[in-house]
Amino acid sequence: MTHLLRLQSFLALSCYLLSIYPRRTASAFLVLGRLITQPITSQHTEREQSDNFFCRPRRRRRFHLSSREAMPVVEVEQKFQLSQANGDVDLETKLKTLGFVSKETITFVDWYFDVDEIYLSINDYWLRYREKLPSKSGIWQIKIGRGHSCDAGATTVYEEIEGDEACAVAVSFLEKGGFQAAINDEHVILDTTYDDFIIPSLPDSISEAWSYGLRPFCRLETQRSSWRIDDVDNPYFGLSVDLDSTNTGHTVGEVESLCHHSEVEIAKARVHDLISTLCGSTQSDSDAPLGKLEHFLLSNRPWHYDLCVQSGVLQKIERTNS
Repeated sequence: MTHLLRLQSFLALSCYLLSIYPRRTASAFLVLGRLITQPITSQHTEREQSDNFFCRPRRRRRFHLSSREAMPVVEVEQKFQLSQANGDVDLETKLKTLGFVSKETITFVDWYFDVDEIYLSINDYWLRYREKLPSKSGIWQIKIGRGHSCDAGATTVYEEIEGDEACAVAVSFLEKGGFQAAINDEHVILDTTYDDFIIPSLPDSISEAWSYGLRPFCRLETQRSSWRIDDVDNPYFGLSVDLDSTNTGHTVGEVESLCHHSEVEIAKARVHDLISTLCGSTQSDSDAPLGKLEHFLLSNRPWHYDLCVQSGVLQKIERTNS
């Protein structure tokens, strides 16, 4: 009778554990088998307890750089000129006609960081700290290019990682590129301000990133009006439209879609279709819009911009006096 009760308990617990711990099924069966074949006592050895995953102390989960592979979501984006989109009909009127709803208007500051050799930039890695105003609360982000054309007006594909891991990814990429942390703070720039603004602090867990020479090269303030569609039956559902204006006087619009890697081509077609609807026609090279950061680099760091063009990261835009 005792063995029958144990067998019934074994089967019941097995079904439960299979639904809760499918990846640990083998370990669960091993432990439960021991419970059936051995008396339950408090005299298990330390080795036996370490083998039993029920007895193991829970370990604090730490992020790994490979964890982003479990989230294969990318941003498919294309920019457009607000002046071209407005045309004879106001852009906001067009958006409302298509079913878009204004969700929010916010102001934020983007701080972009790189080393003196701009190694991140020329490899399409863009580390930034996005700070919301007026609260000044912010988050670290890194955008990584995932294969896109650098032709004028082309759609771009980026993977975005947020939080402490964004800084960890940047440091890891620098290390793979041969960069080493300065020893005893040698060559570390201790500036605390950039353009008279206090530089954001790196996360405590990645504080050593300063020793790799990371420093801001751009601070850009943006006012953004965001538009979305709530109707799931709308053909443009899932696309978002952002209308941006910077403190440098630059304006640009952007259509974005979040999707998995396998859906990139479909997302590109949907984004392109909406751009064509808003702008009335396909944008030509001469009408190619400049992104906010591109405009900043072209105006303030042309050498930085040129190196990004040479490396194939940015498109070539002829300088104008406007």
